[in-house]
Formats: sequence, C-alpha cells, structure tokens
Amino acid sequence: MYELDVDCPGYSSAAQAVRLRAGETTDLGTILISGGRRIAGHFQVSESSKPLVWFASIWPDDETLVWCEVRRRRDFAVSQIGTFSTDAFAPGRYALQGTVYERGVGDRAGRFVGASKVTRVDTREKAVVGLEIPLATATHVTLRPTTAYARECTCTIHTAEGLFSLGGSVRDLEGGDLPLLPGAYSLTVTRNGGLVSRTPFFVGSSPVVLDVPN
Repeated sequence: MYELDVDCPGYSSAAQAVRLRAGETTDLGTILISGGRRIAGHFQVSESSKPLVWFASIWPDDETLVWCEVRRRRDFAVSQIGTFSTDAFAPGRYALQGTVYERGVGDRAGRFVGASKVTRVDTREKAVVGLEIPLATATHVTLRPTTAYARECTCTIHTAEGLFSLGGSVRDLEGGDLPLLPGAYSLTVTRNGGLVSRTPFFVGSSPVVLDVPN
C-alpha cells in the first residue's frame, strides 16, 4: 500500500490510498487538484512574559488511511498569541492539534504551557474560520519497551473516539515525556505493517509509564 499526494504552489490534492501488486499496472484515473481552503482560528493561550514555542499539526481525518497517519501530519504556523491561518490543504475532512511551551535555552522547548484536544474540521463545503480552541494542562506519558524487539516497532496512540493523538517509532519515542490530555486512550503497536498488540490505557493527573509489549 502507498499513499499518493500531489502538491504544487497554491494547490493540493486529497490523499488517496494506492495498492500495487507485482506484475500489474495500476490505473489511478483522473487525479483532481484544487486550491487550498482556509482553516483559521485561535488557541486560547494565556499571556506569557516569555516567548512561546508552538508545535501544531493537521492531518486528514480519513478512517480509510489510518495506517499512514503518522507521516501524514503536517505542521502549520501559530503566532505568539495563538492565532493561525492556513490555506495549504485541499477541501476535505481534517483533524488538528496544538501544543505550546515556553521558549527555553537555544530556542528549545522549555516549560510546558498547554495542549489542545484534537479538533475536527470539515472544509469540503466552505472555509472554516473563527475556531476558538481551549488549551489544557497535559499529563506526561513515558513509553518503556519491554524488549529489544518492541523497540523496533511502530506505535500510535488514539483517543477512545478513535482520533489519532501521536505516534512514531518506539525507539524514537521511548523515554521522552509525551504530553497527553487526561482521558482514555489505546496504544497500537505494529511491525512491518502487521499488528503486534493493542492496549487500552487511561491518563489521569499523574505521570504514566506505559510498557510497550511485543
């Protein structure tokens, strides 16, 4: 399975899944590209005496392409006061999330300020503007691989509603403080595209150490 995206200045295509089989020619048909449709709003961050570092991303809210959610997340710019506006995405259904820290030494992220819940938007009919997205204090979650095999796997974390929260290789994520808002989640572990395990867990107000099984 592959993912096909077409990007050119001022235009983009809706991503589509493509299955290729050995020895076969696949006709992709007509690929439509269109001008991006605006998504704009404001993360409700309190005033800070220190400069802020934002990590905000948006990804297609498409259940048929869950397998490639991690690499389909794209960053977008957020101002110091939490406002954002982007027209870099073709009309479609998306989910977005923002996390903010005080700027630390060497422009690195310092003290954690807050994070938003995953927000769904639908631009198929019209632009989505005027979003007001509250921030909340997150709980730090640490991934702990149980074996060397588990360290070579890929993991994704979804909310109880099935919304993607974060993911990547276990090796890259292990030991780091991953901010998650309190609530119910599911940890899915895969290797070479195959399911290894799926584990439900709950995040409260205290830090969580989450074992990654193999």
